Amino acid sequence: MNTMDLKKAGLCLLAAWGSMIGIGSPANAQEHRVSSADIDRWMSDVKFQFVPNPLQSEESNASSVQGYFNYTPGFSLWLMMDMGGALVVDKEHFLVNSSTKDEEGVWLLDLSCVDSVNGFFQLNLAVDSENGDAALKVATPTLGDIALYQGKVGAYEGPGMPDFRNEKKTEEAVTKAAELDTLIPSMQFRVKLNSELYGPKSQIHIFKGLLRLWDPRQFQGAYEVVCCEKQNGIWYVRLQLVEENEVSEAMYLDLAIDSWTGEVNYRRGFADQLRLNWRAIVDGEVTGSSDEAVLKDKAGKK
Repeated sequence: MNTMDLKKAGLCLLAAWGSMIGIGSPANAQEHRVSSADIDRWMSDVKFQFVPNPLQSEESNASSVQGYFNYTPGFSLWLMMDMGGALVVDKEHFLVNSSTKDEEGVWLLDLSCVDSVNGFFQLNLAVDSENGDAALKVATPTLGDIALYQGKVGAYEGPGMPDFRNEKKTEEAVTKAAELDTLIPSMQFRVKLNSELYGPKSQIHIFKGLLRLWDPRQFQGAYEVVCCEKQNGIWYVRLQLVEENEVSEAMYLDLAIDSWTGEVNYRRGFADQLRLNWRAIVDGEVTGSSDEAVLKDKAGKK
């Protein structure tokens, strides 16, 4: 797919999906607005974020986990391709092969990057300078086109704290973020899962090196931390579960936790069975620190 094909395909997708999809801001927050001048400056400087929509077309292959399970420092694409996070773009991490703005006000960028483990990637980005709607195609020399993402571009520094509708909600968000910024990196927190989705007693208790969950399957065992990183107010956590019985492939548990609200997106499964478009619905909420009493409850063992 060349640059003009990307522009046509991407903007058609954005037009079709734009009225149905949001960036995924908290329910009590208001979206930050950007101007055309802001977008032109970001594109000219090649210093911005591409924020994928939480709901992606399955036909575009962007809703799937791309399978780059080697989380290497400096691999700029990992959070977007494996967890649905934002892609932070700058000239330090990407080679700018071309950057132009056409007569219709659409920015067309041709970028590339190399990761020491995962290899070479080619990126083509089309951005509407009026509203920031964007389409991003990712390809490799061996696989060709991998996926076409729909989303928006935003400021390089990220959105910061959302604009909550009243002072009380703002204070609650600040308190919640301070609590979660302590609990999550220390791996000492619990998640209450949505009872309508997972059953009335479904929850996750995470301790250092050990977790207990009901979703509704019961599991208690060790894990390895693949990723625990905060971006744009969201904690992205991926754990590789250590099963008592050896299996041919690894099982993963993914969490995306809104630090301002405690709302959680959750999925668990084998690498090729992780739920698509998992960022589109809220699965639960962080309700505090993990409770060691659950580890003493022998009735919950596998």
